[in-house]
Amino acid sequence: MFLPEVKKQIVQIALGALILSGAELLVYLIIRRMSLSVLLGTLYGCAFTVLSFILLAYFVQKAVDKSENGAKAYMSGAYTLRLLLTAAMVIAAFKIPQINWLAAVIPLLFPRLIIMVLNLKGKIRPDKEVQS
Repeated sequence: MFLPEVKKQIVQIALGALILSGAELLVYLIIRRMSLSVLLGTLYGCAFTVLSFILLAYFVQKAVDKSENGAKAYMSGAYTLRLLLTAAMVIAAFKIPQINWLAAVIPLLFPRLIIMVLNLKGKIRPDKEVQS
């Protein structure tokens, strides 16, 4: 379903999200705010973050097969869908009393941090442009 490079990036994001979720739980433990709702919120947020990244990878891979204008429209729709799903996730985190909303929202920042770290380490490099 996914290209090997895409699978690798999904695994990197998933592992990074798990590691950062562990760090988040550790911080809650250190500041003595750890609870079942924090654990559930962190797991909920981490799972949604990985799912959102998988959806992004899927949509990008599908857009490559389309014309330039078709790909732009497709990605615009995909972005809107992911944004609506994220809004629904945050609203659910607020509404479900068993979930700590802050612990659920924090993992939404993880992919950006993970990608930044991978870039700094040189693990993600854009392909060299093909010269015509």
